[in-house]
Amino acid sequence: FEVAGVKGNGRTYSEVYLNQLMQVHGVSSDRAISVASEYPTLFSLFSAFSSPPTSLSLSQGREEEGNSEILSELTYGLSGKKLGGALSKRISKVVISSRPSDPLGRWAEGEGERGSRGERGERGS
Repeated sequence: FEVAGVKGNGRTYSEVYLNQLMQVHGVSSDRAISVASEYPTLFSLFSAFSSPPTSLSLSQGREEEGNSEILSELTYGLSGKKLGGALSKRISKVVISSRPSDPLGRWAEGEGERGSRGERGERGS
């Protein structure tokens, strides 16, 4: 049987959500906790990324980016560092992608050596 809010293996939905966030390249546990404290569910995060652009992003001429940088000002850890725009965009791409086959992570953003290599840079056989 299942207790409300607990998955079959004993993990809560919050733990599952944090683990989902940490699957995105560059998202540590501190960063995931910061995102989850502002957007406690995947649906709330999806809704924030999917909503019409804010007046701030429009005034800064970033209409085409929409809300992909809404997480950039969130701070994490004891140092209080900001998540930053690049990580916010990466999380946005994962959360609102309608095509699961789209490449994600550092290779999709041109940070790796070649887009044809695997996620960790291994050569194909």
